[in-house]
Amino acid sequence: MRARTGLLLALMLGACTAVYGPGPYPAVGTFYDHDEILTGDVRIDFSTRDSFITLQARNSKFYCEGISRMTYDPPLSVACKGMVNLAQFRCSNGRRLTVDWVASSCAAGEGTGSDDTGARFSFAFGMPQAEAQQYLASAAKAVAGKPSYGGGAASRGGSGTGFLISSDGLVVTNHHVIDGANAIEVHQGTAVYVASVIARDAANDLAVLKTEMKGRPLRLTSARASMRGDEVLTLGYPLPDIEGETQKATFGRINATVGLEDDARYLQIDIPIQPGNSGGPLLNRRGEVIGVVSATLNSGAVFRATGILPQNVNYAVKADYIAVMIPASAQLAVAPPLEATELPALVGVVENSVVRIISKP
Repeated sequence: MRARTGLLLALMLGACTAVYGPGPYPAVGTFYDHDEILTGDVRIDFSTRDSFITLQARNSKFYCEGISRMTYDPPLSVACKGMVNLAQFRCSNGRRLTVDWVASSCAAGEGTGSDDTGARFSFAFGMPQAEAQQYLASAAKAVAGKPSYGGGAASRGGSGTGFLISSDGLVVTNHHVIDGANAIEVHQGTAVYVASVIARDAANDLAVLKTEMKGRPLRLTSARASMRGDEVLTLGYPLPDIEGETQKATFGRINATVGLEDDARYLQIDIPIQPGNSGGPLLNRRGEVIGVVSATLNSGAVFRATGILPQNVNYAVKADYIAVMIPASAQLAVAPPLEATELPALVGVVENSVVRIISKP
């Protein structure tokens, strides 16, 4: 029998709402080559056609949270059968999981996936309780004696984005991108530079690195003049293991001049961002840095509290908090800001000043 996946069942098909409720629906799974069993549940938001999924590892005790979205809807689908979905998870041990699965009904499905190290796993979702218990017992017997899964954030390093702010090689990124790293690399195209941390601000999630890289420094400016509705741009390296290592540009607007719970340190933005965008510059139409892309609203927490999944609610630390971290000797950009222009025209001007940050354990 084909391995069943479920953890991710995003059974969010509007046509099924009359028959199926939002859940939770239980899910079970196992890794192929590791002694690890997974259990979890799926909760469906039929209004957005997304699902929120949680799972817990029986042996390693890590947990994962993720969102599943439909990628293909067969034209003649009956009761959701054949709908293809993609789910991505972030786990407490630092791993990321990705799963492709196919719905067998609006409350069941199966598929396979892997983590960011290539470890493969499968899940079953929506089976009766007795069948789920039988599945778990059989899976536990099949993987007994295999290597433990384990793994953790400290052992795998991390990846983020940064940007050049001075002609003598100072680079700004988020503190969480380099926190705990024993070695830091800055990748500017094909060139790789070793970086050292010269200033940290964990409270505001900022860090300044010293490198030998050269280039056009981006101009910092205060975010105080920013207004709701202003167009903004960021460049970065989101999910490089999935999307590739090519720099990506995303566009949006400022939604609020304060962050979560009216935190004055942040701007709320609707630019789409993913893990890996952290530390990227938030640019206005004059090519000035008004913030540092930092975080996204925790979809899981919001779903548990309200029953809905937020869309594109993201935050950037205001650039004002960078100024106090910069050494007096820094050779900052002295050229005047660019003339206000359409955002896509800025990409080619600033792209070489935005770099990928690799943190190594």
